[in-house]
Amino acid sequence: YAQHAGEKVKATVSKEDYYKNFLGSDANESKIFNIPESWFVDITIKQDGEEYYILFSVSGDEYSKLIQNANLNASVAETVDYKVYFTKEGKILRMITDFSINVDGVVATTHAESIFENVGTTEAITAPADADSYTDVTSNLPTA
Repeated sequence: YAQHAGEKVKATVSKEDYYKNFLGSDANESKIFNIPESWFVDITIKQDGEEYYILFSVSGDEYSKLIQNANLNASVAETVDYKVYFTKEGKILRMITDFSINVDGVVATTHAESIFENVGTTEAITAPADADSYTDVTSNLPTA
């Protein structure tokens, strides 16, 4: 289920098809936050007090392909930089993402911080209350 520009759409997609058709990768390839390991460059692990973090970048060209698969008229400049914090036990705490994006000629610099809670637990996934108002676009999805 997704909403974009006032349009409500839904699709049924297998995990394998999602990775192949939207991310251009194998569902079995190692990933961090749906980013295939093969996209990572300049990987560094550092310590900051009691926390550790991994720094890595993703090619702007690769990331732009992902955005194009989502049918957005956008491109990402040079690299997308990630900083993922975790404990010495390996529990992910938060992630910082920085990049510049060009959408229809307008360039924006993006800085996002994501906080992770309840990692490793399973929550029920339910359709929105107005699920019947979403248009099914499964047959219109891109294929690799």
